[in-house]
Amino acid sequence: MITSDFNRSTDLKTQRNSIVDLMRILACLMVMFHHAGQQIAPANAGGYLVQAILIAGNCGVSIFFVLSGFLLAEPFWRAYLADEGMPSLKVFWIRRFARIAPAFWINLTFCFILSLFLFPSAPLIVVRYLAGLFFVAGFSYQTFFPVELNGPLWSIGFEVISYGLLALFSWLWFKKAKKRSAPRAFFFWGLVLLLALAFHCALLAFGQTDASHKGWQFGLSGGAKEWWPYYNPVGFFAVFAIGILGAGVSVMLHRSADTSKPFSVALGKTLFWLGVIVFVLSLFFYMFTNPYGYGLSFPRMPYVFPVMPIAVVLILAFGRYSPIASRVSSLPAFAFLANISYSLYLWHDFFMTMAFSFFRFPKTGNLQLWGGEIVVIFAASFLIAWASWHFLESRMVNWSHALTKKK
Repeated sequence: MITSDFNRSTDLKTQRNSIVDLMRILACLMVMFHHAGQQIAPANAGGYLVQAILIAGNCGVSIFFVLSGFLLAEPFWRAYLADEGMPSLKVFWIRRFARIAPAFWINLTFCFILSLFLFPSAPLIVVRYLAGLFFVAGFSYQTFFPVELNGPLWSIGFEVISYGLLALFSWLWFKKAKKRSAPRAFFFWGLVLLLALAFHCALLAFGQTDASHKGWQFGLSGGAKEWWPYYNPVGFFAVFAIGILGAGVSVMLHRSADTSKPFSVALGKTLFWLGVIVFVLSLFFYMFTNPYGYGLSFPRMPYVFPVMPIAVVLILAFGRYSPIASRVSSLPAFAFLANISYSLYLWHDFFMTMAFSFFRFPKTGNLQLWGGEIVVIFAASFLIAWASWHFLESRMVNWSHALTKKK
C-alpha cells in the first residue's frame, strides 16, 4: 500500500516546514541581491566591500538545489524505511509540473517574444527558447541561457533534470531493494552522488569549450562558454543528491530520535549551530576570494561544494532543535514570502535588466541612489510575484493536489 506526501492532499496554509521556508527565502534574497550587486559601479573601498558581499549571494542557487533534494526525497525515504511501496511517480510529476512549469513557461515566453524585438541578432535565439521550453537548455553551452532578458532561468532546467534523476534512481532503489535497511539506503545514494561527480569530472576533462568569443564581455553566450562545463545539470544533481542524503538523516531522526531527552536536544542544537557556523564561514571564504571561482570546491564545482551544501543539510535536518530558529521561521510573513519566492526568482532579473539596460537607470557608486533604484525594481518584482502566486501558482498547486488526491 502506497503512503506518502505525494498521495495526500496538502493544505497550503497548514502543512509547512518553517525552517525550509526560512532557507528558501534566504536563498531567493541572496540571488536577488547578487544581481543587484552587479549593478554597482564602485567608487571607493566601501562600494567594493558592499559589492563583494552582495555578489556572493549567488550561492543561494546551491541552497535551492539542496532544498529541493531534501524535500522531494523525504516521501521516498519514509516509504523505503517503512517497507512500503514506492510513492507514485505519476503523482510526483503532476505536482512538480503544476508547481514549476506554468509560471516558468509564461515568463520564458514573454521574455522570448520581447527578446525578438530587442535582440533580433542574438545567436540561436529560437533554438535556445525551445530548449528552455523543454527544460534541456543546460545540456549545451550554446543553449545554456534560454533567453537574453532573463539569465537566471538557466537553473530551472537544471532542477527539472534533477527531478528526473531523482525519479529514475528512486525507481531503481525500490526495484532492487531485496532487503531494506538504512545503511543500504545511504550506500545506494552515496554511490549515486559519486556517479554524478564522476560524470562531472568527465565533462571537465573532455567537455571544455574553445576560446573563441568566450567570456562575459561577449554577453550571455560568451558567459555560457565561460561557465560550461563547470555548470552542468548532472554536476548540479550532485548538490541535489546531498539534499537527498540529508532527507534520509531527517527521516531517521523523526523515526528514532526522542527529542524530549536532554542529550538529543543538546546534540541537535549543536549540529544545527554547527551548520549555521560552517555556512557563514564558507560564505565569507567565497565572498573574499573569488565569487565567480571554485575555491574550496571539489571537483571545481560552483558555490563551495560540498562544504556549503552539507552545512545547509545540517540546518534543515536539525533546525527543529533550535527554538529561536523555529519561532522566527514560523512567523506568517515567512510563509507568504516562501510562497512567492519562486516567482521572485523568475522575475527579478528581468526587471533588473530592463531598468539598467533600457530604462537607463544609472549604474553608480552612489549607494544611496543605487539603493533607491533597487527598491523600485524589487517592489515591481514583489508585485508581479504576488500576482503570479495568487492568480496562477496557488491555483495550479491546489488543482494538482485535488487531481492526485487519494480516493
